[in-house]
Amino acid sequence: MQTTTTQFDPPTILLPATAAGPIETDPPIRVPAIEPKQPVLSALMEQRLGMVLRGAAEGFACHAAEMWLLDDTTQSLRLATRSGPAQWPRRPRPIEGAEADLAAMAGGAVVLESEPEIADWRLPLDCGAVVCLPIASDTTIHGAMWVYSQQEREFADHEVQLLEIVAGRLAVEIERERLLGQAAASKRAERQAEEKEDHHKKLPAQARQPQPEPKVSAPSADSVSMATELPSVTPSFEELELAGWTDPLVPASLHDWQVLADGRLLALAASVVDAPGVATESAVLAIQAARVATRALASGALDAGELLTRVSQTVCQSTSGGEGVAMALALVDPELAEASVALAGDAVALRVRASRGAQRGGELPPLGWDPTAVYDSESFELAIHERLVLLSGDPQLSSPEALKKLRRAFLDCSADDHRAMTARDCVGVVRAAKRRWLQTAVTLRRR
Repeated sequence: MQTTTTQFDPPTILLPATAAGPIETDPPIRVPAIEPKQPVLSALMEQRLGMVLRGAAEGFACHAAEMWLLDDTTQSLRLATRSGPAQWPRRPRPIEGAEADLAAMAGGAVVLESEPEIADWRLPLDCGAVVCLPIASDTTIHGAMWVYSQQEREFADHEVQLLEIVAGRLAVEIERERLLGQAAASKRAERQAEEKEDHHKKLPAQARQPQPEPKVSAPSADSVSMATELPSVTPSFEELELAGWTDPLVPASLHDWQVLADGRLLALAASVVDAPGVATESAVLAIQAARVATRALASGALDAGELLTRVSQTVCQSTSGGEGVAMALALVDPELAEASVALAGDAVALRVRASRGAQRGGELPPLGWDPTAVYDSESFELAIHERLVLLSGDPQLSSPEALKKLRRAFLDCSADDHRAMTARDCVGVVRAAKRRWLQTAVTLRRR
């Protein structure tokens, strides 16, 4: 059966594949560089993810599910949590002999539906059929998820896709714990800095004068934002030009893009609803969950609407603070300039040409509010010099008044201005028109 693949951004490292098995190929499999991390989960997180695995196993009539995470050296996999009858704990598995894990982490699900197929692979647990899927964010491979069936069976395409959503949720939860750890460390550093400064202020004046203590500026909870997550490299295409902007004063918003395995471009602009200028941990975690899920699930989506629907399901399961994420999302074929666009919440998409313009505002709830929401998409081909603008920000951004002002900003430009307007220039026009309500924007222009 066909399986989906996920493309990860460079940098990459080569992982050995010396054991005999189906993954011995030429050239060797390339796996993204893996950020060192402690694979041991907190007790609460272990219990929480164990329940997720249990639901996956029971939901697909399987008898066990496991999550194996890479260790700090990326040389072995350790069993982090599991559901179902088996030996616990089990010894770490060297990465050299984990052929199925390597194949999955290289970009796609490994589906083995019979004992003859299983015979060619080294599995962590004896079974009649199994699915192995990558647990990964856009930049970090965490490990692999295994779902076992005692009997031989077939896994339908839609079942594998649903299991990919579960694996995406595991990745989001791991990233969530990482961000919470960073926030806690920042708060401790800030508290220590304040205590040190208070102690210094209590010293006699003559004791302070010789070597005045500088004020230590420690990262606060507010600094746990998406500023470092914004794309630093803009992909180059023959037919498309790309630009983006996010207000640095609004931590709970972002723009992002990624080139997928099939060559399509994923582009999005997103912001947390009802969080203008607020950098609460839950708001940042909500938008981070949406970003990680979008990147992890993009390659398997046929269009932008299907992708937003799957992302919404993942975000609903991964966030507990009630925050919603407004998002304008596009999947674009850079060679054919064919695009599909979908909106969640009060996001906006504009199509702009010299002779005409069209805009569309979101009508469905933000991501994370309704797990049953189904998002539709609009498909079209970008004309020569046409621009697609994705916007997110204050809910007023999608109001009739705001859309009219955006349309007017482009109508006021001359035909020569339109022909000369780059993607970055287009972002500038939008910012000038809706400076008060706009938080983030992405523009694609067909050359």
